[in-house]
Amino acid sequence: MTARQGTVIVLPRHVITFGVRVRVRVMVRTQIQLSEDQVVALKRIAASQHKSMAAVIRQAVDLFARLGETADQKQPRERALRAAGRFKSGTHDLAEKHDDYLAEAFSE
Repeated sequence: MTARQGTVIVLPRHVITFGVRVRVRVMVRTQIQLSEDQVVALKRIAASQHKSMAAVIRQAVDLFARLGETADQKQPRERALRAAGRFKSGTHDLAEKHDDYLAEAFSE
C-alpha cells in the first residue's frame, strides 16, 4: 500500500505516515513506592534534566533493561570465576563427591 502525502494510517502500536512505519510507545499506568531519599534524588535528577519524574523513571528502567545484569549481580560471579581452579584441596575426587564432603563438614 502506498500512502499519499498527508495520509496517516493507524495500526495497533504503529503509525504509518508518508509510507514510513513508526513504532508508538503505549504507556501503561502503574504505581510504585519509593523511600523519601529516593524521591528527593528523583526530584533532583528530574529538575536537573528538565524532565518529569515519570520520564526519569522510564529512562532508568530502559537503562536497567539494557544492562541485563547489574554491577551487584555481576561482581560476585566474576570473583567466583577468577577463583575457580586457583586453590588445591588435596582431594582428587572432590568434583564427584562434593556433596559427601560438604555433609561431612557440616556434621562435625
